[in-house]
Amino acid sequence: MNVKPPEWALLLFELPASLSNLRVKMWRRLQKIGALNLKNGAYVLPSNAETEEDFAWLRQAIIDGGGQAMLMHARTLTSQDHQDIIRQFQELRSNDYKELLDDLTGIKAKIKGKARDISNETLRELSESFKSHQERRSEIQKTDFFPTRQGEEVNQALESVRHELKSRSESKTVASKLPGKQERKAYQGKTWVTRKNMHVDRLASAWLIRTFIDPKARFKFVEGKSAKSVTSTGIPFDMTDAEFGHHGEDCSFETLMKAFGLTQDSALNSLGEIVHDIDIKDGKFGRLEAPGIDLSVRSLRNECKSDTKLLMEGCRFFSALYGGLKSS
Repeated sequence: MNVKPPEWALLLFELPASLSNLRVKMWRRLQKIGALNLKNGAYVLPSNAETEEDFAWLRQAIIDGGGQAMLMHARTLTSQDHQDIIRQFQELRSNDYKELLDDLTGIKAKIKGKARDISNETLRELSESFKSHQERRSEIQKTDFFPTRQGEEVNQALESVRHELKSRSESKTVASKLPGKQERKAYQGKTWVTRKNMHVDRLASAWLIRTFIDPKARFKFVEGKSAKSVTSTGIPFDMTDAEFGHHGEDCSFETLMKAFGLTQDSALNSLGEIVHDIDIKDGKFGRLEAPGIDLSVRSLRNECKSDTKLLMEGCRFFSALYGGLKSS
């Protein structure tokens, strides 16, 4: 007995030339759900409850927008035509997977090229890139209706990069020594140096320094990322190789808290957890406030034209946030 190939869901639509914005919107949505363009205005997906629901929403949006649309089931008359549609779906995902594999190969080459000289800053950047590629793999898999060997190759490449990053991170953690307990009286009226264009860790750390460590602190903002180039001009923080920078799993704010004996303050600990979750992006503490604080700090950055202005506004912001955490 011949087994009929599975049905396809077919969306046929037509949009007037005047509805160009809707046309672009529909095209993007069709790309996102992985639909195959058989010809202009004719898109196909494997027929199941989820794909038919996706097409049904698109059909309604097209009609509501002033176009015409029809949703139907279709079946190829020959197995060759059926296989040809499957091949076209696989080609679409093949292009996506190839781009992802090329990117992962580049990340791995950067890790190996740096060998043991890879900096904490570079490790963080590569780790963030790796996470975005994991998310991209998950997005592709949602529309990989007819998987091939390439999907498994991407999984293997991701695992290989994850292993390399973990190995480098562990070796850096072993080699990285936390600063010992510091006396605040030895750090009064100093110049503290960090990178320009501050975001949450640098900004919160500057507030911490001025509020709890060195009330008369002066701050200098530089282009470079390495602490080695600025040690003669002040005390570097949140810079590559800085004593008061990232160590192990800690962000610079947490390092400063531990170095200057500030960990007994529960409100500061809470603030440190928020800064950590925003800066490290590992969800270690699961602070629900983190996304909102991140957005607020980004808004401050957009409004302030200089780091000096940003420091002033940021100190007010973190003082208010600290006060709120202390009273809660």
